[in-house]
Parts: sequence; structure tokens; C-alpha cells
Amino acid sequence: MMLGKLLRGLFRTGATSPSQATRLARSTTLEVVTWLGPGDVMDVRFGSDAGKELGTLRGEVAPGQAPQKLGCRLSLPAGAGTLVLRGTANAPESERRRMKNWKFRIPLVDAAPLMGPLRQAGTDVGTRLARFAEAEREFAGEWDIPGRVALAPRAAPEAIEAAESRLGMRLPGELAALLRHSDGLELEGHRLLPARELDRLSRFLGQWNYAEQTLADLPAEVQRLYRESVVLFLENGDGVGALLVDREVFYWFHEERLANPLLLVDGDGRRMDFTQTFVWLMERFVLERHADALESGILVDSSAPVTTLRLRNLPKDYGSLSLRLEPVPAV
Repeated sequence: MMLGKLLRGLFRTGATSPSQATRLARSTTLEVVTWLGPGDVMDVRFGSDAGKELGTLRGEVAPGQAPQKLGCRLSLPAGAGTLVLRGTANAPESERRRMKNWKFRIPLVDAAPLMGPLRQAGTDVGTRLARFAEAEREFAGEWDIPGRVALAPRAAPEAIEAAESRLGMRLPGELAALLRHSDGLELEGHRLLPARELDRLSRFLGQWNYAEQTLADLPAEVQRLYRESVVLFLENGDGVGALLVDREVFYWFHEERLANPLLLVDGDGRRMDFTQTFVWLMERFVLERHADALESGILVDSSAPVTTLRLRNLPKDYGSLSLRLEPVPAV
């Protein structure tokens, strides 16, 4: 489940303090993945402050061979506060002894108090958003980091009806419920669009000065999707990204992948509904910012069944690992 960035942290021995950890509210699963390039070596053993070894990630790619993907799943117990890593990573044969006994102790910060309200079954997405916004303010205050979520006034029923009339389609019911609680959402430059701004992607592409010939060269099904899909959310970053809906099916558009919009599906390969898609957006555009703002530690969402952790090694510093935590949809 890899797409967006959720946390990028650099950890060295002694760089983090377990006293900064929070205990996980419930047991959860970490899915750890990594890519090894030619000449890379990795042998990492994972444990927790409970003292039990959780699993191993081990592999080696000889020079000249193709990159290799490794992965393992770790069951973190409720109450865990620290992830412990031991082993070697990315040291050439002549250097490997220097890495023999390194050890990282990385504090865990449970994001369940923040993300849990979004996962409350039996509650409409608008109510979840209101509770999430309150939880986000409390989480930001507890960790002394800036709040990210700015709700808007409710959309009037007439505004939603006008949008549906203008677009010639009914909005997904969960989206309409959300707009009735907050007519759009501001996330530091990224935006869930208010009802009055919902429009076809083709119109946005015209505003972004895409040449007609460029679009005409796209596959026929992609051209149809871009003509008929409606933009719900805009990412304003390194290139424009957008959440699209087409016949109750959700896609992620990015201008760097113009010919390949991504169908959003869950870990079981099922198409994501609006509520699942909205949770993913909040993971990507709220939780990511909070993760970056924390001084140290890894955000682990124990309210989610699985959190994906990407482990990267740094060839220029054999005493370091880079960790990126990315709970994102399979695509």
C-alpha cells in the first residue's frame, strides 16, 4: 500500500528517547517493506520494549542484479511504546563489521486518538469529520504542533442541489453528508472543494493550460474519465493532484502520471467508497504534517488494522536508517 508520504524520519543510535513514546491503545500490525538495490545488504531484527522479537527483514542483492523488494509483518502488542531495531544495513562487504552491533530504539506515538473518530462504524462521514476536527485540535495541543484542519460553514441544501443540477449527477451520499457539516475543507493549501466549486476535471485541465493535443494522445478510456469525472479535492504541491469521482468510483489524478490515473482500492483489492477515501486523504494530508512536526518517533495508528512502514537505508552513513510510515491505499 504505497502512494503518498506520511512520515520521513532519520534515526541514529541515541537520537530518540523512549520517554517520548506513548503506549499503543490496542494491538496492531506493522507491515514493513523495503527495496534493496545492487550491492545493498540488509539484516534487521525487530522487537519492542516488551522484550519479544517480532520479526526479521533480511536480504542481499549482488552488484549488477535487479532491485529486490523485501517485506514482513510484525504484530505489535497493546501497550508497546518503543520499536527496537538491531542488525546491519547497506554496508559493503568490507564495511559490514562496523555495523555488527548497532541498535535503534524508536519511540512510538499512537495516532489512534486522532484517527479513531474517522473509523467509527455506524456514524455518517459528516459526524466523523466534526469529531475528527476536535480530536485534531486536542492532538496538536498535546504535542505542541500546529493544527491543520479548518472546517467551513455548512453547505445549504440549495447549494448541494445546485451543484448536482449543474453537474447533471447526484453527488455520492457520503460526500453530500460531509458538505452538510462543512462546505469544503482547508488543509494548508490542499482543499476539499465546496459545493459551488465542484466541476469536471476537463474544465480544470483547461484552466491548467493543458494542450488539446496532449489530451488527445491519451488512451480513450482515460480521455472519457477526464471528460466525465468530477474533482472533489485538490493537492497543491509538487505538481497538481486531484481526487476524482466517476460513477461512484474514486481515482487519484496527478499531472506527473497524466496517462495513468490510479484507481483507489483497499488492501483486499476492493474499490474504496467515499468514507474510506476520505480517511485516506486525512492520513495523507493531516497525519503526514503532524508526523513531520514531531521531533522524533514514529506515528502508528492502532485504530487501523495494518500500518505500512517503509524502511530505507542510507549508503553514505552506515550508522543511520531512514523510516517512512505510509498507510495508503493499494492502487
